[in-house]
Amino acid sequence: MDYEHAGYRAAKLVKLDLLVNGEPVDAFSTIVHKERAEGRGRQLASKLKEVIPRQLYQVAIQAAIGGKIIARESVRLAKKRDREMLRPATSPGNANCWRNRKKEKTHEEHREDQHSAGSIY
Repeated sequence: MDYEHAGYRAAKLVKLDLLVNGEPVDAFSTIVHKERAEGRGRQLASKLKEVIPRQLYQVAIQAAIGGKIIARESVRLAKKRDREMLRPATSPGNANCWRNRKKEKTHEEHREDQHSAGSIY
């Protein structure tokens, strides 16, 4: 396959900046066609929202052309509260084990009551 360079043509290109908490991140800045800038900005912002883990405070992700914000996403807050962050994490299996032991104790006490009642009669 053979080709020749046809030359340069003018196009409407814009610089798309991504802002995280209001600060521009140069690594995410791209140059895109003006017609596709809004869609690309929304796409990048939603992808970053999925990638960034939840935080203790809300993180704003914005796509901007010049000074105009064209898309915005927010990373939701972490579910843990301050007290829970200080406490060591326990697995759900431990809670189930505790519940099971508690159930066994109540069943044993109930059985003992039945046996003692049966011996009287």
